[in-house]
Amino acid sequence: MIKKDYRFKSWDGLIQIVLKQGLATRSGNFSVRHLSTSHPYVQSRFKSMKAKRPILNKDFQLGARYGVVVSKKVSKSAVVRNRIRRRVYEWIRLNIDRIDAQSLVLVFPYTDSIAKIKHSELNLQLEQLFIKSGLIKQPEET
Repeated sequence: MIKKDYRFKSWDGLIQIVLKQGLATRSGNFSVRHLSTSHPYVQSRFKSMKAKRPILNKDFQLGARYGVVVSKKVSKSAVVRNRIRRRVYEWIRLNIDRIDAQSLVLVFPYTDSIAKIKHSELNLQLEQLFIKSGLIKQPEET
């Protein structure tokens, strides 16, 4: 699991902004929506949170946030949904230094087969998706 500093908060309202304004990138098993923290809507929300509740939000920093949303349409079983969520969060945790540090990112898995595929295959799929979305710079070949 990634650190709390990198997770979306339920009260900050940034998830809705990413869903409405974020850029979508799709691949075979995943979809990603991402938005820069310098986007005007994000900056406006951050300023209003600081102004309305200064004591509660005094330590709140605007930085990278990651979320994994697994719908019940993917699997009715909570065990499978949580396994998918944990696997994707683990990939993010291991690659967090390579991902754009000023982005709000939501990952949406499409199928329950993600819970069963090999770790190397999952890594490859997520790597390609994040490169396609521009969140990870493609490695330079010499």
